[in-house]
Amino acid sequence: QSETNPTTSGTRTVPVATVTLPASTGLTNNTWATRDHTIQVKAVGLTVTTTVNGIEVDSRTLIGDQIRRHGSFGFAGGTDATIRDVKVTGTGAPDFAVDLTTGANPFEAGIGTLSGLTFPPKNPYIPAKNAILPIANPAPLLRRAFTLPRGRRVSTARLHLSAAGNVTFTVNGDPLTVDGKQATRDHTNVPRLLTDQSTYDRTVLYDTFDVTGLLQDGRENVVAAELGRGWYGLTTPQEWYWQLAPYSGAPRLRAKLVVTYTDGSATTLVTDKDWLTADGPTTFDSVYSGEKYDARRAEALGEWRSAGHRTGREWRPATVLIPPGSCSGPSPKYHGALPATTIPDGFRAATVRAHEAEPVLVNRTLRPISLTETAPGSGVWVLDYGQIMTGLVRLSLTGVRSDKEGLTLRIRGGNRISGGDGTAASPFSVEEENFQHDADLQTHYYTLGRRPTQTWEQQFSHFGFRYLEVMNLETVLGRAPDLTRDADVLTVGVARSGFARTGTFTTDNALLNRLQRNLEWAEQNNLVQKPTDTPSREKNGWTGDAMASSESESLTWDVNAVLTNYLRHFPDTQISTGQLPMFVPIAKGGYGYDRTPGWNAAWKAVPAWDSAYFVIPRELYTYYGNSSLFAELYDHQDTLLTYYETLFTAENDYKFEASLGAYY
Repeated sequence: QSETNPTTSGTRTVPVATVTLPASTGLTNNTWATRDHTIQVKAVGLTVTTTVNGIEVDSRTLIGDQIRRHGSFGFAGGTDATIRDVKVTGTGAPDFAVDLTTGANPFEAGIGTLSGLTFPPKNPYIPAKNAILPIANPAPLLRRAFTLPRGRRVSTARLHLSAAGNVTFTVNGDPLTVDGKQATRDHTNVPRLLTDQSTYDRTVLYDTFDVTGLLQDGRENVVAAELGRGWYGLTTPQEWYWQLAPYSGAPRLRAKLVVTYTDGSATTLVTDKDWLTADGPTTFDSVYSGEKYDARRAEALGEWRSAGHRTGREWRPATVLIPPGSCSGPSPKYHGALPATTIPDGFRAATVRAHEAEPVLVNRTLRPISLTETAPGSGVWVLDYGQIMTGLVRLSLTGVRSDKEGLTLRIRGGNRISGGDGTAASPFSVEEENFQHDADLQTHYYTLGRRPTQTWEQQFSHFGFRYLEVMNLETVLGRAPDLTRDADVLTVGVARSGFARTGTFTTDNALLNRLQRNLEWAEQNNLVQKPTDTPSREKNGWTGDAMASSESESLTWDVNAVLTNYLRHFPDTQISTGQLPMFVPIAKGGYGYDRTPGWNAAWKAVPAWDSAYFVIPRELYTYYGNSSLFAELYDHQDTLLTYYETLFTAENDYKFEASLGAYY
């Protein structure tokens, strides 16, 4: 995995060498697919030796750009292969071994099948990827048990909640809600993807929830959390270098519960060393790649979120980590790495700021309108939900036989159907819009437990899709799936930031009405925490795209809070020269600044995007009377214009060629 070859296509894998294999290995054109082969790569210092079926085929000492901290393996273009098992030993870390014949896939590429991890021949609709073993730890679980005093009535209880990454939080097993009431049956009042993304070395957001009705007087209470990597600890290699952000690190939680009694006294509970932690059933999560969940682990943990649960030996005291922040000086000592528990010299903690925008909510549930096999006997099924949307996948299985334990479902989302006509010789597939990631996009893996009823819901990522492609479903069900019988097996919660509708537009023209509905879907799909250009492959807050849609959104939705929150991230991303990146928030220094890795069209000034700094505040004032940002952003806007002045010189006749120019 080369770190010296950034490209705009997102593929940064550079081969060290091409080796011709001798016939003595038994690996020839005639035997490739007729028997299993064993490939071993051994590294001692900078010398790498490769053997195939016990025969040494190459040994070399790496020099220059060949020396890399990361590596990947794959197969030559136009070929296909199935990997049965992988072992990694002697790295100084715990040994790694995985049997890939259960449908599981710990890597960020390939297709998990019951034959093994398959790399199909080149498909123009599914980009080829190398098998990258992601940097991933199971999502940590956190819990704290406590007892409120008897005889003192609770007046109010407020939970102030912040996380670097994502968090799901419960009180006595009940989820938080935006209205302080019990969760509705379909959880439409339960906030998702907490907390919103920010530029973590400068600002971290927090939300406050009313949990008065969830506490028990005089009895044990349990507050519990599960942490996802979110945008803070993202490890998936991609075009925008989030994995190299200066603040990147393990997810972490900050919470404060204040219980006030009717006599005016109060009890306060904070996150500290008295909390317990354990590895959770989510073994991997990525805002781009999706999630991997092991129900066997969930069953072993039991009702760990509930009061009265007795924790086992796997639970240990939580580590108190330093908060997100930054260091001054040319050689920062802080890199966000676990378990950095001592605050280094020169460290400046990020500001913790109240999050004024509505959290992400599910506003409806969609069931598939069709269920089709990609070709007779393929075992690959495609569910069509009838609408491109931003959604959270929900899985519900009943009647699961215990002998299905350990089998893994592969669930992948996409917007279009491509390829063949659905015959055995020409199967169709769900197209993958993935040319900017070195990993599979929008793909979940669910490993079954033993229980007859099993449920799971996506919680640390969101997908933009219309279709779900599912593998191994027939094996899990023990029969061919049927739409009438299985409509509730895979449903989707349509999600967006929880702003209200404030306007409607209808005409007596069916085409105009359809266009308006399409517009409304597109706007909602791209308003998840921030305005984005696509909810599937990028999920980035491009400033020009936000500006282009902000007025239209203001005519239909109350986007005052979500756009105000978005604009307050602009100063955090602006550098000392005054330059503003093209999307916000951003991994500072990793993409979008002058002479940084990535797309060179994003370098220097981009007036068509930078003008969002001025246009969106004006529109918020026009449509909502919100003038608060004028004074708040003025000095930062002035710094941007001062930067623009440096680009107009006598040498260029007071003209400069703006990046992108009239790109749109």
